[in-house]
Amino acid sequence: MLAMFSLPFSYGGFACGPFKTDYKIEFNDRAQAISGMPHAVCDAFQEAARFDLEYNGELGHSSRRGRIHDEKRNTGLITMGIEVATVNNEMLCDMEAMEALAWRIHQRMGKRYQNRVEARRKRQDALLNTLRACFGLKPA
Repeated sequence: MLAMFSLPFSYGGFACGPFKTDYKIEFNDRAQAISGMPHAVCDAFQEAARFDLEYNGELGHSSRRGRIHDEKRNTGLITMGIEVATVNNEMLCDMEAMEALAWRIHQRMGKRYQNRVEARRKRQDALLNTLRACFGLKPA
């Protein structure tokens, strides 16, 4: 996920970087009161956009306890003015959905999303499948 969003358009990425991974954000008093948590750890935080990309794989997020924790964290982050988006396995294979999310990140950075690379979908699919192969996953 992070490579897709970080790499330049010419590689098939969405040019949204740089991101800080496992980035801890201390909540202010209001965010603590609303979320009941002292801080949040963001999977991939884009500081200029004040945007947190969260990856929800199979583990931990589907349980009731995991969902409650995620909602509390997200509520605290939103209270701090940070937008949160969750990406799952299905979304990673949907380039239109990924590009819409990239457009939003660019917007939050104050930039226009202008991916004018020739055959961009082909490059995006090739990058995704190369990355999947690195982890022993089948092509999307």
